[in-house]
Amino acid sequence: MFLDLLGALLSPDRCAACDELVPLGHAFCSCCAASIDPAAFPSVLPVPTAEVGAFGGALAQAIYRFKYGQRPDLARPLGNLMARAAESLGPVDLVVPVPLAPTRLRERGYNQAALLAAQIADHLGVKHDPFRLRRVVETSQLAHQGEEERRRSIQGAFACTREVRGRSVMLVDDVLTTGATLGACMEALEGTRAVVVCVAARVERWSSPPGSLLT
Repeated sequence: MFLDLLGALLSPDRCAACDELVPLGHAFCSCCAASIDPAAFPSVLPVPTAEVGAFGGALAQAIYRFKYGQRPDLARPLGNLMARAAESLGPVDLVVPVPLAPTRLRERGYNQAALLAAQIADHLGVKHDPFRLRRVVETSQLAHQGEEERRRSIQGAFACTREVRGRSVMLVDDVLTTGATLGACMEALEGTRAVVVCVAARVERWSSPPGSLLT
């Protein structure tokens, strides 16, 4: 508790979307928090899914800054929000992030899904395994592709590096759009006892035009 208070004095918490000062442990200021809506439609995935909210407003802005603005520090507030949402999914054995393509990992310097997964695993007290899945096919940028094109591009793009048979796995990513990427990851995890998914934001249906924020 003392270390938390000391940290708050030395480096106060700021809004993940606008950098406004916020109370200790808060991810968003009151104004930005008001722009975050819950996901209103069922998930496109056939497995239990949890998210912080619908893709839009301050949540989308925070994800953009985290992913493209060289703000790996935003993994902590976003990951903490995701961890609270993930509690509804029940106990799991492993938390596994969606792996990033090697070229994009080199460009960005970090895998945003792995940073989020580490926060969730720590909160839940379970193992974080960032290398359980690896990308074996270098796919083209999915952000500007339609649903069917995404599914064709990503099919067979992932492989499981170690046995998962009989284990329950939580897959983690930043944004769920069409479900193509997470679906391909689930195929690679064949043999698991159960798979659940946790994302920061979920795009409501596939009616929005693709853009640089969507993955």
